[in-house]
Amino acid sequence: MKSWNVNWDIKQFEIKFDDEDLTFLCLNFDAKILHEFIGGYIFLSLRVKEKPETFDEEMFFKLTEKK
Repeated sequence: MKSWNVNWDIKQFEIKFDDEDLTFLCLNFDAKILHEFIGGYIFLSLRVKEKPETFDEEMFFKLTEKK
């Protein structure tokens, strides 16, 4: 995944991959749920498991808050 974007007014999600784009509407759930899930997953995947590190609250909220 290269990036994702949300149109909050119409609950439309766009996810860009290397070779294709995926666009869909969130009809059965709030778009914020998917936005927070993707941001949280990316945040956790960026953490280094071998060394203990402090919680980067600023980065977490940058990835998960509604823009």
